Amino acid sequence: MPDEPFPLIEAMNAVIRNEAATGAPVNFHRLEASMHNTRRELELSGTDNMSAWVDAVAFGLATDHFGEPWQRYFGPIGSLTDENGTVQYLPDVQQLDERALDLWSQRLAVEDHPAFRARYSDLLWELAPQP
Repeated sequence: MPDEPFPLIEAMNAVIRNEAATGAPVNFHRLEASMHNTRRELELSGTDNMSAWVDAVAFGLATDHFGEPWQRYFGPIGSLTDENGTVQYLPDVQQLDERALDLWSQRLAVEDHPAFRARYSDLLWELAPQP
């Protein structure tokens, strides 16, 4: 059975709308923090929790890694190495699947703010499966 699609969570919509409504340049780091705070406050579980996480991850990926470690424009904001030497990236795009791309496509279809449109377009372009 395929995984159910990620729903758009209204509280996450509100966080995005509030950031857009400030009229100031969009601060993706502040937005990501607000989205993660909202996700924690909602105490979501299952698919709703993953949907809210994917929404926040859209703004939590760094753009200054120039290909490392995923050979993409986007990279993690940090990493941890466990006692076995295994590196865990934060966030880790390996946790994303087609449902994340579908969610960002939904956001792109309804968003009119240029900074958000650009971010979602870049995410879809860079993180879509490579042929």
